Amino acid sequence: MEILRKEQVLFGSLKKLYFEHFYNLTTWKPETRAFPSLEILNIRHCPRLESVPTLQFQSLKQLIIEYIGGT
Repeated sequence: MEILRKEQVLFGSLKKLYFEHFYNLTTWKPETRAFPSLEILNIRHCPRLESVPTLQFQSLKQLIIEYIGGT
């Protein structure tokens, strides 16, 4: 069994990530290098989510956030 270290890339080739209708999601804190190729992040209908860590995604080209944290 391999132990993951913080500096390891977890999802190296993932380009699109969608969170939709996660009604009980309150926090999301990905590791700094978890998504190095992420280009599209779409978060919708997560009414309890309080914040989104967008500064970690250096390759991000499109960010859509709708209906989170009571909005």
